Amino acid sequence: IETVIRFVENNNETKIDGIMKILGSEGCGEAEKELDALYRVVVTSAYEGTGSIQTVKAILALILATSKTEFLSIQALHAFLPPSINIPLTTFEKVLSRLKALFIFDSDNNRIRAYHTSVLDFIGDEKRCGTSVFTPVEEAEKSIASGCFEIMESGTRNPKRHPKAPPSGLRFNICGLVTSHIPNSHVSDLNSRLATNISAELCYSCLYWLHHL
Repeated sequence: IETVIRFVENNNETKIDGIMKILGSEGCGEAEKELDALYRVVVTSAYEGTGSIQTVKAILALILATSKTEFLSIQALHAFLPPSINIPLTTFEKVLSRLKALFIFDSDNNRIRAYHTSVLDFIGDEKRCGTSVFTPVEEAEKSIASGCFEIMESGTRNPKRHPKAPPSGLRFNICGLVTSHIPNSHVSDLNSRLATNISAELCYSCLYWLHHL
């Protein structure tokens, strides 16, 4: 019910004829079938409404591959897009907003996670989600692993997305500490230095590159 409500709220122009069948389904098999139909409606609406099927496909793959490690923010997800999908953050957010029926956007830390485990089951099954938007988990893992190395090396997977000031990759004394002879607890502005110099995608890459590899 919640998924239907979230979808209707974010897709006012969408007809909902047939949606009520999901709420009246009897039996697990029928319920799963109708739930998959609803999820496909959400996904189809997302790429038909934006003309960005490859972006939708990439988003689903990213969320599936990171679901067992750490939930990423919108900005970090955007940073992990493969270079072939060269879209600005604003366009990425537009596409992602049309998938809100499937995902929870945590207002406290801006991170995204699947609304229910059935969403991940749906994304990970080609027969259920459809060939056009399905990405084998091994392929998704490989893409993120490559992204981790690229981000650790230069701070970004695609410099064209950051024409003015691309984020930095790993470097000596990344936080610009005056001295290494005092413990971190004595650095009064350490948190601000971390936020300024270590992006969420760089932190994620350092922690989870081996998992994806």
